[in-house]
Amino acid sequence: MKVDLLLPITAMVFCLQIAYGQKPLTINDFNAWKELQDMAISTGGKHLCYLEKPLVGNAHIVMHNLTAGTNDTFENAAGPAYTFNGKFLAVTRVADYEQIRSLKLKKEKKELFPPDSLFLIKTSTFDYQFIDLVKSWKLPETNSQWMAYAKADMLPNKGDVKEEETEPKAKPLAKPKKLDGCFTLVLYNIQTQEKEEFSNVKTYGFSSNGRILFYHTLGDSGQSEGVYVYRPNDGRPTRMEADGKSFASITCDTAGRHIAFMYGPKRPNAQVNPYRFFLYDLDKSEVVADLDANIMDPGWTMNHLGKLYFSEKGHRCFFGLSPDRSSLKTDTTLLDEERPKLDVWSYMDGRLQPQQLVELKDDAKQAVTFCIDVKTKKVTQINDHPAHTVVVSNKGDGDFALLFDPLPYEVETSWEYPWPRDVYLKNLNSESSTLLLARFIGSVALSPSGKYTYWFDQESGTWWIMDNKSGKKQDVSRFNPSIFVDIEDDHPSKPASYGSGGWAEGEKYLIVNDKTGFWCIDPEGRLPARRVGKKPDGRWAYRVEKWDTELPYHALSKPLRIRAVNHNTKEEKYVNLDWGTWQLTEWSPGPAAGTTPSFFTQSRNGGTPIFRIKSSTDYPDLFTTKQISSVNPQQKDFAWYKVELVHYLNADGDSMMGLLYLPESLDATKKYPMIVYFYERMSDYLHTYQSPKPSYSTISRSFYCSNGYAVFVPDIQYKVGQPGPSAFNCIVPGVLSVLHQYPFIDHGRIGLQGQSWGGYQTAYLITRTDLFACGMAGAPVSNMTSAYGGMRWGSGLHRAFQYEHGQSRIGGTLWEKPLWYLENSPIFYADRVQTPLLIMHNDKDGAVPWYQGIEYFTALRRLEKPVWMLTYNEEDHNLTKLPNRIDLSHRMFGFFNHYLKGEPMPVWMEQGIPAIDKEIKKGY
Repeated sequence: MKVDLLLPITAMVFCLQIAYGQKPLTINDFNAWKELQDMAISTGGKHLCYLEKPLVGNAHIVMHNLTAGTNDTFENAAGPAYTFNGKFLAVTRVADYEQIRSLKLKKEKKELFPPDSLFLIKTSTFDYQFIDLVKSWKLPETNSQWMAYAKADMLPNKGDVKEEETEPKAKPLAKPKKLDGCFTLVLYNIQTQEKEEFSNVKTYGFSSNGRILFYHTLGDSGQSEGVYVYRPNDGRPTRMEADGKSFASITCDTAGRHIAFMYGPKRPNAQVNPYRFFLYDLDKSEVVADLDANIMDPGWTMNHLGKLYFSEKGHRCFFGLSPDRSSLKTDTTLLDEERPKLDVWSYMDGRLQPQQLVELKDDAKQAVTFCIDVKTKKVTQINDHPAHTVVVSNKGDGDFALLFDPLPYEVETSWEYPWPRDVYLKNLNSESSTLLLARFIGSVALSPSGKYTYWFDQESGTWWIMDNKSGKKQDVSRFNPSIFVDIEDDHPSKPASYGSGGWAEGEKYLIVNDKTGFWCIDPEGRLPARRVGKKPDGRWAYRVEKWDTELPYHALSKPLRIRAVNHNTKEEKYVNLDWGTWQLTEWSPGPAAGTTPSFFTQSRNGGTPIFRIKSSTDYPDLFTTKQISSVNPQQKDFAWYKVELVHYLNADGDSMMGLLYLPESLDATKKYPMIVYFYERMSDYLHTYQSPKPSYSTISRSFYCSNGYAVFVPDIQYKVGQPGPSAFNCIVPGVLSVLHQYPFIDHGRIGLQGQSWGGYQTAYLITRTDLFACGMAGAPVSNMTSAYGGMRWGSGLHRAFQYEHGQSRIGGTLWEKPLWYLENSPIFYADRVQTPLLIMHNDKDGAVPWYQGIEYFTALRRLEKPVWMLTYNEEDHNLTKLPNRIDLSHRMFGFFNHYLKGEPMPVWMEQGIPAIDKEIKKGY
């Protein structure tokens, strides 16, 4: 294919800059874009704050008094949180970025870095209290008087502290000897600024209401070693246990009436300590339980690594037991180099060795779960095996629990997907268990109170509800057996449902979705089911939005809020459902006409609702009835983009959609290069803002449009056994349709870019067509025959399941469908490639084995095809380290600019970078 590389695109962009006063984005401009993070709202909704975080450098907090309309900022900030009454905002001040960078360049030790400090900012006046040397801090959830913090070990540079930023003086204490891994804990009275200190503390926490502070100390001259409960209001410490013990998993209930932890003798050389479970009633000052592993069969021990927690109302405390491994000891008579090191793989293993190694820490936390009733002291065993997942109704206070057992089907998880489980229903009162669902594939959950169990069975495509006490079942899908199944799911497996919208107050209705609406189902079957939404063949889909996250249900006293989305136009709107009349009325949140909120939140006790606006071209700032934030005002200075929804037909005649991103100040008399990016279906992201940022693995649409490119993102639908041809049949007709509909796109200057599954499709497409002037494939599978038998090292899973039932969509084993694996593998057609290709494949890729990129690169290299491969060291599937992301952005941009704009070939492409010059020469 001949490509005209001499069109004056650079001159065109320069002219646009002069005409509109806007400049194209550069990679250096990425740091100008900030992200809005860590938003917090005070109780009652009078105050709001959020973090503005740049890509590199210091973040700052923006604080708003929504009642007074005032605001202020606070530099070098992190982790904001309001006191319960909203009168103070606690903020961590972190060290200056450039200061830390300078110390790192000097190779100073981390312990010499300046520590964090703490500011308590008065929300009405923005005055503050300053506390120096803070390692961590905590506020009780519903108490505004107290906070606690751990003191850091070193003092900052006092010359940088303003005179008014003076720390309240503490009561003089004798300085105890600090022990390794410990800190000084400070209890701080926010109102009086008085402090009390506790030395050599290992861990600490508050009850939610601030009634108690608990901490574990290794002791000093004033206190013996142990776990202590301290009542801030009366200053009475209570010591829970004696010296010479090891403590773990300390927790208390919400009301601060009970404390629980694990403890055992200190055995420094033992692999496992024989821990006990301890539960104490703080009101009665008595031990509720002091249990060891004898409550179960011999050979078990208390699991101090697993979950130890109270139910929400504090009626129960949950703990776990695991097999006792204390008898297994390392042979200390051998040197490390004298020990064999290997993994033994067995066909009888439920999980392959790589998966077991990845999940070692999780396995150590698995336990047979027990609960104790804090009032009656009755101990109940809930499951029978540590691998069983337990879900107790009513946030731990209910009568029923679901137990999920994957063990009978563990071996099959290497090739089956979704993964089956046996599901049991446990009555915690009678301690009886019932096998509810055998070899179940689907979703199953308990209603908020635990009265009902409801599930979707993917094998039959049906919804069910069961009354847990009576055992009466109701087939919800009897209204229409087909409408609850996701009919657009094109994977070679049983399709999932469209999901559930939750429960109405009092569990009067269960809400389940079909394709375009939802049904309100009476769980007792006495009332007729009500459907909300248009006909199944309609354009609009109606989905319930749950904005009040504090309640486990939808309040019947308030309208049910619903988001409606048009499948054809991607238009969005909100409607309200009146529970009494079942009538729908359109509703506008009020931030701005013609806009749709993408995020909504409200304070604990109501107050002003806060929105983020969903827009394709404007950053999602915060709004009430007016705009609150303006995080990226610099956008107006840059050439930007616009986006259009494109409709076209694929090669099979099916209606398809795609997104076309164009320079905002496009001149239709000019010719523009275009990059085609894809994954699967992405047209639903029409209204998603595209922030310019360094590449994790894909192109930045805003950046490329700003630099005179068009970017086309087509949808893809698949046929089983034909993932490659399906991509070709959707992408190529889409590109041809765009060329027909938008004549300013230059047909000779079209590039491809995709990552992971998109990388595979890029690698495949260039074996079928020379329509594209160049392509970039990130982490591509090139040889399905070798990839099928490989591992996903990040999870330790064998890759077979994704080929037989998952994204790769072959739909059979390698020995059942050998030709399909061959026909869809780009490497077997490498000799047909005429398109220059850039590959990125990293040496620690945990999803697609690195050798897949190597196989394709070496094949194309041998065939003398123009191909380059970037391998970022110690990087995973997508880049995580910022320098690598910036580097990839430079190299991709240079690659596309050469082939699509006629710019000179970068040095790294023309000459390569020899290993001896690694990390010295960049060659941009």
